[in-house]
Amino acid sequence: MCGFYDDGAKIKKGDSATFKGKEILILDAKHVKTNKTMNIRYRVELTQEELLLNIPYKTTGYDIQLIQRMDKN
Repeated sequence: MCGFYDDGAKIKKGDSATFKGKEILILDAKHVKTNKTMNIRYRVELTQEELLLNIPYKTTGYDIQLIQRMDKN
């Protein structure tokens, strides 16, 4: 199970994205099996504030858009 960006790509740790018009860095994307959701922990790049977003599995439409995926090298 996964959370997805608005374009359908999977949300992954290390991704740079925008959320509600702000540039963010995905710090963690973990499954919560008990209620079939994903906890997306992210940092707002401008303020360095860390926040948590909880979304249902297999959903899009939360205004999260991928900017760049972290290189695996």
